[in-house]
Amino acid sequence: MLAAVRDAAPGRDVLVHADPDPLAVGANPGYDPAVLLGQDGADGMIVACPGPVTDAEEIVRRTKSKVRSGRRIAATLPAVTALGAITGDLPSKARAVLAAGATDLRLYHAGLASAADHTAMREVTKESVG
Repeated sequence: MLAAVRDAAPGRDVLVHADPDPLAVGANPGYDPAVLLGQDGADGMIVACPGPVTDAEEIVRRTKSKVRSGRRIAATLPAVTALGAITGDLPSKARAVLAAGATDLRLYHAGLASAADHTAMREVTKESVG
């Protein structure tokens, strides 16, 4: 699969949605980060970071500890109140996952967000970019 993507989009990073627990099932299947992001592996891993700040931080830290330097870890933070996100926690959660080793932030899902959710997302992006 990686070879096919690299052939179709040379020079672009290949990131894979996966859970760092090799036994996980679901939308983000479990995969050992050391293997997925190994020498001939993907350039990065997109990990879901639901739940409290400490849980999100631990997911990123655990993933980071198993991968080679230079690989990307994109932390996906829930950002829609109607889907259970606590948008007041977004800034602290973003800071925590970045400090734990995330290289990218993804906010799920702007297309479903309310005006208040968008305000919280803007705060995170201003803080992260600025």
